[in-house]
Amino acid sequence: MEVSPDAASISEARNRFMRKTVRKPHLDRANSANSAKRALIGPLAAKARAVGDATLDLALMKSIPLFLAALSALAQASQIQLHHRVLHPEATEAAWTEHGSLTYTDGHPQLQSQQASTFSKLLEPVKDLDNALYQVALQRDGSQVESEWAVSSVKLCHLAAATSQILHLHVSSDGKPYALDYFVSPIPHDGACPTPLPIPSSFATVSRLNTTILLGRPSSPPSPELRTPPPLTPEGQVVQPVPEKTFMQKYWLYITLGLIALVLVGPEEPPAEGQAPASR
Repeated sequence: MEVSPDAASISEARNRFMRKTVRKPHLDRANSANSAKRALIGPLAAKARAVGDATLDLALMKSIPLFLAALSALAQASQIQLHHRVLHPEATEAAWTEHGSLTYTDGHPQLQSQQASTFSKLLEPVKDLDNALYQVALQRDGSQVESEWAVSSVKLCHLAAATSQILHLHVSSDGKPYALDYFVSPIPHDGACPTPLPIPSSFATVSRLNTTILLGRPSSPPSPELRTPPPLTPEGQVVQPVPEKTFMQKYWLYITLGLIALVLVGPEEPPAEGQAPASR
């Protein structure tokens, strides 16, 4: 017995065959155009990348020496030389001796002082400690001219009892120090030398003082408050403001009307004797 295929099965098989065999022309044209674009743009993009990489390498090679020079200049600018000496008004001018180097990085200064023996040599020719001064100098921008250095002084006799020292550096807007303030503490309130005067050997601890370094940067003063000038008369005199009225001058009319109303209304008359009050 022969079995005839179902009509629905035959139709579905025919549709599947048509989907496999029939091609879509618009899709084929789009794929061909994309392939042509890739074939044309590919070599150009590779050449552009190669040129860009070569340009970048050349720029980096040129910028490396400049970067290293900037780092070197920054390292030199961040190191400051300090000098000190003991000066007596009646003696000949003493020579400066290197006190140490001051380095600061990212706003954190650090002082590297010389040995105490170096400072002891400064005290050998000093006989009168009452009028002697201890001076600290800031060498500006590596200048060798001593008259261009910034100098700060304290009394030499105060160093014997001092426990701390303060270095206040004034820095310009470009980060270069241009002035120096030097303080020691504690000192007497009147600033006089202690009695009896200390002996020079007691100053050997100056290099072991607790050191505080302050950086003072420039700051702009507050802006002035501007006010409108007062009006002037044709004669050039200041126009006097109208005096403010008093409370009575402002409200006398209302007060008068209120008093008149109270007088006109008057108090309620009391009832006569023997008469009952009127009912309300």
